[in-house]
Formats: sequence, C-alpha cells, structure tokens
Amino acid sequence: MELSNTKHAFCIWHIVAKLSSWFSFAFGSRYDDFKQEFHKVYHLECADDFEREWRSMVAQFNLCKDNHIDLLFSNREF
Repeated sequence: MELSNTKHAFCIWHIVAKLSSWFSFAFGSRYDDFKQEFHKVYHLECADDFEREWRSMVAQFNLCKDNHIDLLFSNREF
C-alpha cells in the first residue's frame, strides 16, 4: 500500500533454483531434459519466439495443468 507504484521483478536465478524442488520428482529421469529446454526458452530474446517455444515446452512435458508453469507464464513480463 505504501509503495503502490512499485513493480515486482522475478530473478531468473531464484526461479531456476526452485526448478528442482518443483519438477525433479515429477519428471524423474526426464528432469535434465526439462531443465535444458527451460534454459533454452528463457534465453530467447524475442517475445514471439519465447511464447511459441514456451507453448511447445509445456506440451512436450505435459505441463498444461501445472500451477508453477501457469504462474511463471502469467508473470513472464516481471
């Protein structure tokens, strides 16, 4: 309330640090493949490329209903 014009930003370092706790158990041996794909996607500089590759990654790893993925995508501009 006091800093109502403040914009929040998410550090990719913190997001990547959480990937293991969010996805390693669910993916098991596929976790490294997911992590590699995630790194590829977040390094894209063009917004259109990012959104296209994000959708592809979500489909590839069957993450359509994952809350963490939904939250990350909805906050992608921060």
